[in-house]
Amino acid sequence: MSILGALRKVTGGAAEVEITVAEAKRGTKAKVTVDVQIGSAAVKAKRIYVNLRASEVIDLPRYSAPSQPGAQAGSSIIHVQSNEQVFTQEFAIAEAKELAAGSTQQFTAEIDIPANQLPTLTGKNVRIQWQASAGLDVAWSTDPSSGWKDITVT
Repeated sequence: MSILGALRKVTGGAAEVEITVAEAKRGTKAKVTVDVQIGSAAVKAKRIYVNLRASEVIDLPRYSAPSQPGAQAGSSIIHVQSNEQVFTQEFAIAEAKELAAGSTQQFTAEIDIPANQLPTLTGKNVRIQWQASAGLDVAWSTDPSSGWKDITVT
């Protein structure tokens, strides 16, 4: 059995989840659309949710570091990477629902984009990365989820 087959056995291939985030501006609400395609068995979702996060990502591919601590001469070129999550929030966009087998459902909501966070930024060595994900909260298995999708916040 393949890894994907094993995963579907655990989750029952319960649902495919996709998320779309419309224009996201700091200090305003952004429209989100969550599309759900239910598999061969009905799904009892305790709720449908959206997660939003922002991260500071640093990537220095050629950083010159001293070969030994305190050394006066000599250095090594190393690759420095760091990822720090600076914002996270979860939004419930629908309450408990039974989703029929084989059905396609769409949920829309507005989520707050905070004014006090930096916008999406891509520099030479640093970036501010915004991402959103959507999922179904189910009791009996791993939550079917869209996975994290990059979004642009202005």
